[in-house]
Amino acid sequence: MNSAVWWFAWVFTPLSILMIAIWIAQVRSVTRDVAAEVAWKIPLRYGIPHHGVMMVMAIQGFFVIGLLWLQLVWTLRLNMERELIWFGASMLTTLAPNLLALHMLRLLERPSSGSETRTI
Repeated sequence: MNSAVWWFAWVFTPLSILMIAIWIAQVRSVTRDVAAEVAWKIPLRYGIPHHGVMMVMAIQGFFVIGLLWLQLVWTLRLNMERELIWFGASMLTTLAPNLLALHMLRLLERPSSGSETRTI
């Protein structure tokens, strides 16, 4: 079980914290853009994704955390070290593309260069 503990302590946990920080930065950026759009202060740098995208990602993250801990506890009980490492790796490889997809959606929905003039 030593290699699984090492992998979770030195690889999975720092990468998970990094992904959480990226997620928080994306959410803050979206809320900042929404507030700027409402106040008509500055032109948007990136687009604002549909609210359903953020909601689905938040719900998915909420359930994934629970499933991750459930898998962690069960694999520890069954002494399945290799499977524990694979579960952690699969979790990272599914969360990273989700963050990338969110950023790509923001890039796709950003306003064009001629949309700085707004009408009521």
